[in-house]
Amino acid sequence: MTVASQRRPASPGPVPSPGRRLGRWVARGGPTALGLQLAELVADRVPVPVRYGLADLGGWAAYHLLSDRAAVTRANFRAVLGPGRPPQVVDQVARRAFQNYGRTVVDFLVLEQLVADLRRRGALTGADHLEAALAEGCGALLVSAHFGSWDLGAASAALTGHPVHTLADPFGPPAVDERVRRARERLGVHVLDPGPAGVRAALRVLRRNEILALAADLDPGTGGVVVPFFGRPAAIPAGPAALALRTGAPIVAGYIWRDRDGRYQGIVEPPIRPDATADRAAETERLTAAVVASFERVIRRAPDQWSIFRPIWRAAAEAVG
Repeated sequence: MTVASQRRPASPGPVPSPGRRLGRWVARGGPTALGLQLAELVADRVPVPVRYGLADLGGWAAYHLLSDRAAVTRANFRAVLGPGRPPQVVDQVARRAFQNYGRTVVDFLVLEQLVADLRRRGALTGADHLEAALAEGCGALLVSAHFGSWDLGAASAALTGHPVHTLADPFGPPAVDERVRRARERLGVHVLDPGPAGVRAALRVLRRNEILALAADLDPGTGGVVVPFFGRPAAIPAGPAALALRTGAPIVAGYIWRDRDGRYQGIVEPPIRPDATADRAAETERLTAAVVASFERVIRRAPDQWSIFRPIWRAAAEAVG
């Protein structure tokens, strides 16, 4: 027997105590992830009026409990609705925005059903615009606002048969983010991590003539392009314009929202094509302004389905301190 064979097996180290394992599970967001799992199991068995009723109640409570966030939302909607609107009207739209966000969250639990319903009804107007953009061979930047159900919009794009990818920040703690990521990928939306590695992956997506879906109405704080938005200067992410200029990919705006009957409908607008020969700064501003004009058109259809709970306008930020 060799000396090596006489060595004792390496110790696996101390086994974490049950209390420590529980603490790690809680820190990773385990209770919330478990709640999401249970909610997914029952959501499709709950009638839509009941599901939406619970969402409305939760949104109403959040509006009244999160007073700072509600104040920001009212400031945002004063800019959207324009001067002269009575405070009670602004308050009503802001409160409904919270409630509609609650509906969007509970609908996320049954996205597969909703995608199937959209496919059956053919409820997307202008879907051929996305195909036209891809026919140019440079990929397509599918941009949207946080309006209606942006996750449903990305999942619907996957119905074209073309690969769909999105850049998304982590959704809460790790265990919750994992469940959300898996739900998106089950519907054909591949999630790219933000940051330099994600940007490089996004460039490869477009060069493979695939779809990159982006929600582009919130500046992440890294600097944006200042353009008029509902008549006021706002910093809007420059990412879509920068990617379009670098790859030649057209920008295609698309949205899905609930109509008065509570059913989803959608629209895809004609491509916005970059001009590689133009001055880069001027072209970035032009492309971003064109995207913002598209946002304005769709938000005017149903302002309370715009989930805008962070300051957009400088004046709005100053108004709430």
